[in-house]
Amino acid sequence: MDRIVAGVELGERKLRVAVARHRPESTRLLTGIEAPSAGIEDQRVVDARDLANALSDISRKLRTSVDFPLENVVFVVPTGQIQFHETEASMRPSGSRGTVAEADRERLSNKSRPAFPSNDRHLIHVIPQGYLLDGKETERLPVGKTGQDLRVLSMSVSCEADTAANIREAAQIIGSEGVALMAGPVAESHAALTDTERESGAAVLSIGERISTVTVMHYGQYLGSAKIGIGARHFTSDLSIALDLPYPTAEAVMDQVATFSDTVGPRRTAITVADEGIDIDRVEMVATLRDRAEELFSLTETAIESIAGDRELPGGLAIAGQPILRDGLSQLGRTVISMPIHWAAPRGIEGIPHAVSGNASWVPAIGALVWAGTIKDPLAHPAFHSEPSSRSGGILSRLFGGRNGTKSSSTETSVTANNNDSERAARRQNASVARSTGKQERRRETARV
Repeated sequence: MDRIVAGVELGERKLRVAVARHRPESTRLLTGIEAPSAGIEDQRVVDARDLANALSDISRKLRTSVDFPLENVVFVVPTGQIQFHETEASMRPSGSRGTVAEADRERLSNKSRPAFPSNDRHLIHVIPQGYLLDGKETERLPVGKTGQDLRVLSMSVSCEADTAANIREAAQIIGSEGVALMAGPVAESHAALTDTERESGAAVLSIGERISTVTVMHYGQYLGSAKIGIGARHFTSDLSIALDLPYPTAEAVMDQVATFSDTVGPRRTAITVADEGIDIDRVEMVATLRDRAEELFSLTETAIESIAGDRELPGGLAIAGQPILRDGLSQLGRTVISMPIHWAAPRGIEGIPHAVSGNASWVPAIGALVWAGTIKDPLAHPAFHSEPSSRSGGILSRLFGGRNGTKSSSTETSVTANNNDSERAARRQNASVARSTGKQERRRETARV
């Protein structure tokens, strides 16, 4: 049966909405709309009604262009909202004579759900990062193997409970029937990389308005994400100061010269901003932003090392998000990071036009649709329940599944999200899991960043 699903990126400046028709055999993009945002400040959804009004305008345009309202929606939560929590759980394999069964994946996922004592966080994903069977580590669930102690190390991803509640309220106001949440880094990993890159190992740098994120995939698994305190606004501010331009003017300049490099095209370019002509020296502009770009890539390299450790990433680094300098930025990146670097092209579904496939800003919205296309029946999935569900859904489990994590009655398997290093270390010591010291340190660092 056909399903119409929309992926909505909730940006501070813009809302990007991609609408696709989902069929069992394929997912095809129908249209994409970019519109001014509202109700979002400092990466938080602060006003449900303002957001609903902005979404209603988009919904009316969709009814006119493709005759589909925003009924079933995957909202991509602003990256600044996202926190990562390292959790751990264990159980005895459920199969006969201690054989690991596929059903153990969901059982471990349920046990890994963190409890948020202050009720101020909303759990979006519980993503397994590695398993141990009787102390032997593997990145994939060892189905068919036998043992007595099966453990999982997971990365739980959450946003502020108020933001989740405001998104839900806005969706109800506009009449959406099915609602799901995705974290930006998870959505981007679905559309920025090819299957080969995800399998062999690759990273995604997503440049946001205020912060950027680095996400690493390996063997098709999500290894983790890290935040970097540099975003498009920092580049715009640097340009505003260097060229003595008001910030809104510098912002408009950045929008118009997003494809600049210091080696391609004429050196000087005249652009018009608010009916005012501005002469831009391309080489000078790239030089102005060079220091900030080098800082961004230096922090990106550190983040990749902390997440991936000694794993090779032959798929390189894909850049998504705000198209700052485009070719110029990737050129600068190659002088800092010794790995292949390219701008991401949204992929993973059919019918993507060149205007979208050539624009890395569309990666989050398209990524939400790619994920929806992996589900046999999206609207039957717990992610699309308008009210919290008690079910779990595997590697991207518990999307929009209630504000509070459930704490297991078993002392051994109960976990609490906590960024306190001493408490985390004590919990690991009690768990007596056999893994190398180097991997422990990398995972602690990933949870902290």
